[in-house]
Amino acid sequence: ALILAQLQQLVISAQETRTAVSSLESRVARVDQVPANPTDQLMQMLILKMNKDLDTVKEKKKRKIPGIDFDSGSGSDDDGGGSSGLRGAAQFERLRHSMEKYPAEFSKKIEKRMMRRLRKTGMDSTLPMKYFGKFVAVGNQRTLAYLGSLLMMVLEADMEDDPDRRRFLLLSGLMMMEQYCLDENWEVAWRLLDLAQPDWAAFGAA
Repeated sequence: ALILAQLQQLVISAQETRTAVSSLESRVARVDQVPANPTDQLMQMLILKMNKDLDTVKEKKKRKIPGIDFDSGSGSDDDGGGSSGLRGAAQFERLRHSMEKYPAEFSKKIEKRMMRRLRKTGMDSTLPMKYFGKFVAVGNQRTLAYLGSLLMMVLEADMEDDPDRRRFLLLSGLMMMEQYCLDENWEVAWRLLDLAQPDWAAFGAA
């Protein structure tokens, strides 16, 4: 009788175990299933997208762009000798490649540097010309003054999202250089653009 009672208890325990496992499997299956409610489906998709975007942002933060700190002053571990020249050339090549691959990031870096030196908190289309006049040592170099001023005007048009004026300035600049090569007279060549003369006083030029 005792053995029979033990066998019955084992059978009951086995049945209870099977019932528990079946219930657990049913719950797992329901979790894995796509929600029947459209709102739940949408929420699930949004959560998955948010998680994916977060992973992407974290990955980008981990990945540092080579050469992006070109103006930080922290530089190469130059120990002199012939190897330093080779290392410098390799670093320059990596910087050039990085600039080609990440132009937007380097543009932002240069703009931040410009704002910092001009002590401005925001970037606007007038800053490039101000920066050029204040920090580029033009002096009496007329060619640099004219071409630099033209370049700043092109950048200004680009920042103001004015493609027609940008294209006009670029093409007129080509005509201006062609004219200068004929008689080496910048004033005559500049008149082709019908623009005001560069700010010679800002350049400290005569």
